[in-house]
Amino acid sequence: MGIVRDAGYVLVSNIITIAVTFLYYPLLVKFYGFPSEVFGSFQYIQSTLGVIASFSVIAMDTAYVSERKAHSEQERAKFATWFLLIGIIIKSSSILIWAFLIKDVSFAMLGLIIGIPQIFSIMVQLILRDQKEFKLLSIVIILQSATNVATGLIIGFFVRNEVSLVLASSTSFLVSSGYVILKGKMCLRFSKPDRSFIRGFLKDNSNLVIFQTGSSILNTFSFNLPVFILRVLFDDVILGFYSLAYRLILAVNRVMSQALAQTFLPYFSKSRDDELRIFGWFPMLALGFYPMYLMVSLFSGWYIPLLFTQEFGEVGKIIRILIPWQYTVAVISPYTSSFMVHKKANMGLWINILLLGARIGSLILGASFGHRIALILFSMISVLFFNIMMVYSFKYAVIRCNRDLSMMILLQISMYLAVLDNVFRWISVLPCLILIYSVFSKRDSFKQVMMSIKRKRT
Repeated sequence: MGIVRDAGYVLVSNIITIAVTFLYYPLLVKFYGFPSEVFGSFQYIQSTLGVIASFSVIAMDTAYVSERKAHSEQERAKFATWFLLIGIIIKSSSILIWAFLIKDVSFAMLGLIIGIPQIFSIMVQLILRDQKEFKLLSIVIILQSATNVATGLIIGFFVRNEVSLVLASSTSFLVSSGYVILKGKMCLRFSKPDRSFIRGFLKDNSNLVIFQTGSSILNTFSFNLPVFILRVLFDDVILGFYSLAYRLILAVNRVMSQALAQTFLPYFSKSRDDELRIFGWFPMLALGFYPMYLMVSLFSGWYIPLLFTQEFGEVGKIIRILIPWQYTVAVISPYTSSFMVHKKANMGLWINILLLGARIGSLILGASFGHRIALILFSMISVLFFNIMMVYSFKYAVIRCNRDLSMMILLQISMYLAVLDNVFRWISVLPCLILIYSVFSKRDSFKQVMMSIKRKRT
């Protein structure tokens, strides 16, 4: 039960992160008076840097973890050296080029402040994942979250704009990564750049590096499309509302999905038995995730004014629109590791090309009817394409998915009913009753699983 244990470590750290996030932004709004425009500007910076980050390390991180072998300390040192060199050079030059093109010196400064520490943080967490040091990884995640909030609240007291958010984010990357290294919690060594090593690594993983980098660029850009299009077609106020809604949902995603996404790939790539076992968990995860996302959706009209102010009520409406999409991402995205493990990154690239075009069309078409319609169409298109990715993920793992796909579609339809402002929205609660019945009827099986985990620990 190593997978369950390791996912549990990351899950606990992410639960702490969501609690901190749901306190952090309301504090900045209610007590510091941060307007929604600040969050919109910060979201634009982060989204742009996200697109740049998608190609900065040319998918070396995914290729490294996906390799079907255990890495030696010498290989780890050589990889870490090249990862930092390539990542920092590409990301720094890309930030400066983009700042020059848009003639914005502040973007260059703020981008570099976040971008370089982020590369270092990605490298540290990547090596921890490859070594399956998930307990230590959970400490890094908790420390990063706590540092971000503490620094943001301190700097935000004096500087009440996006600069305080940027500095807080940058500091959190440095402190969390530096802690595990300086305290000797993690063995991280560097070496003289070995050209033969990086040539061999890129050659062995050429298919994944080429197609996964392209797929990552397209996926990241299309994922952040609402930020760029809302900024152009509407204003920073609407963008700020979207940013807060997205960040709160993302905090939930970190609890429900990232714990699995970070643990599944190392197990997928090293063991066929683990892969089959993980795919067998899909129905349980789909039903198990549903109540959390449904509660975030149904009660958003109550807790958003409570956490923020009445003026931020639009955030709750946007949350209900985005939840079905993010629920789908949470359930399906951990399984898309199958694309990398089975060397099918080229198919992932083609899917993301089609998804990008469909998302652009949905947002532009919907924008003529208002930002809510634009986001609804964006959400529905995203759900459709993630279902397609689910089918291919199961196909490459040589597992039938008809029953699981049908169940997933029914859950997605139920989740969209929660968007309605009438009595029909409560139909979305029905899957929760099914879950309660399933847990009750299989309670003996759950007891056996928990007892087996307990025996393995002792």
